[in-house]
Amino acid sequence: MTHEFLDSVLREGQYECDRSSVASNTQMPATQELSALSHDTDALWEPIWAEVMSRQGVMWTIKDAASGRYLFADPLFAAWLGQTREGLLGSSDAEHFDGDVVVALRAAEQTACAHRAVLSSEHRFERAGVRHEFLVLRSVGAPDEAGRRRLISVWIDRQAERLSGRS
Repeated sequence: MTHEFLDSVLREGQYECDRSSVASNTQMPATQELSALSHDTDALWEPIWAEVMSRQGVMWTIKDAASGRYLFADPLFAAWLGQTREGLLGSSDAEHFDGDVVVALRAAEQTACAHRAVLSSEHRFERAGVRHEFLVLRSVGAPDEAGRRRLISVWIDRQAERLSGRS
């Protein structure tokens, strides 16, 4: 899961980096080779990506793709919504955002479900009197044994990037 996120970030131009030079300069295998490694690789990547995302202020969630209800939220996202992680679980966007934002977010989620590839969308809205601007990357997993699909969303604060001069 995490090395695919790296690919999507590099494709979206979030970081000025060339995968081939990174691989050759650090003696690390190319991304294609990473996918051939055992599933243990994900266990190595997950804590690193969680730390990188936290340090960069990147928030992420996992939802049930069919219902749009939160199955997981990282602590930053929950706090941003004024919730605990546990309090957010099982809720939907309608409980946290204005109606027009809910419609836009759900439309992007449905588009991601239809594309079955990483979808990038930008969302600009005001919440609690503060203007927000996010780049949201979404990807839907394969159905589990019961046919349920999960949607991961990675929220990158574009307003903070613009203020810091990184965009």
